[in-house]
Amino acid sequence: MKGASGRKTLSRMFFGHGGASKIASLGDMWWGGVSQNGWGFSVLQQGAELFTLWFTYDETGAATWFVMPAGYWVDERTYRGSLYRSVGSPWLGKAYDRSQFRMFEIGWYNVRYNVDGTASFEYSMGGAPVATLPLARIPF
Repeated sequence: MKGASGRKTLSRMFFGHGGASKIASLGDMWWGGVSQNGWGFSVLQQGAELFTLWFTYDETGAATWFVMPAGYWVDERTYRGSLYRSVGSPWLGKAYDRSQFRMFEIGWYNVRYNVDGTASFEYSMGGAPVATLPLARIPF
């Protein structure tokens, strides 16, 4: 495999519009536990808003990311939003071409944060039946 090197500029992304969450400190890495090792969530929190990335594998076994960039609180423990898949320009070792970026809404999700510190992730993509997965914080 060929190596790649480069330099990219990063800046902080602001997405929250203020307000306080009923549950403090949800931002973390979450997963399905040892029995479901290899997939999980990255939850970023600003105020009451969450930006969530779901890292998993597609039907061919290739690493895949889904983004859940905005949502709303259904109640004080359930966050709901749309599920998106994006495609874009490769940027490792190249200049990024932002004109290639596309984002497609493919479904919906709910994350229910439980009193015991665990959570459950419910989702549907492309009209498929609803699936529910357990979540816990990744201990590291």
